[in-house]
Amino acid sequence: MSSSEPPLVVFTVLSQMAVGMIMVFTGITFMSPDNALLCSPLVPGAALGILILGFGAATLHLGHPTGGVRSIVNLRYSWLSREILAFGCCGAVLAVDTGLRWRGYCMPLMLIPASVTGIIAIYTSARVYGPPGYPAINNASPMVFFMITATLLGSGGLIYPPFGSLANVVKPVLLVSLIIGGIVHVTVPSLWMTGGRVQQLTGRAHYRSVTYWTRIIVQFGFSLVVLILLDTIPPWLPLVLLAGELAGRTLFFSHTVHTSVNMGKPY
Repeated sequence: MSSSEPPLVVFTVLSQMAVGMIMVFTGITFMSPDNALLCSPLVPGAALGILILGFGAATLHLGHPTGGVRSIVNLRYSWLSREILAFGCCGAVLAVDTGLRWRGYCMPLMLIPASVTGIIAIYTSARVYGPPGYPAINNASPMVFFMITATLLGSGGLIYPPFGSLANVVKPVLLVSLIIGGIVHVTVPSLWMTGGRVQQLTGRAHYRSVTYWTRIIVQFGFSLVVLILLDTIPPWLPLVLLAGELAGRTLFFSHTVHTSVNMGKPY
């Protein structure tokens, strides 16, 4: 991936944030069924809005955005087509859930298909952006990276009004996500360094990047200290996490080395 691909950076981060919000809210709903937002359309509505923004950003990646709908026709062979269908199904479930809640119907079970289709959609993204030509990420690592993004931004997004009543509930989720995310993002480049030539080049590209180390220190280290020391989550912290995930996704697209580099770049 030779460029930062800004539309794809924004699409993947926002779509995963939307799924993360629903995943975390689903867990809260069934662990704390007395929460004030149990029947509110606010969380599924916000997740749907963020997902739509992500789709809007994705169209900027297309040479002919109006023809983007045709990319869904190759479901039998294309992970890209499956990705679009999966996120579309997730959005459809969210739209139905939001509409039902808006009309006064309380159906928390609708969160389950929304979460399941969202996780499936993230899996399809991991397959799209981890092709065989990139051996460093042609494995489970994209799925791990993307799920970390989902839990970090999904839980972080739920601290704002009018979701304020969920702030204390999501803090442990955010704390655990930061710890796991920090460990994963420090460790994975080391694993790449033990692999083949192309994987080693990918690991070196990350370790030599100022953006990579700034992200590790600020997004994971600093944010973790803030969460531990403060009783409440400051409103600026999710913005730090969002900036960190955007920077990390840019690294994912721009610093992952293709096998052609090891063959003299024949194309």
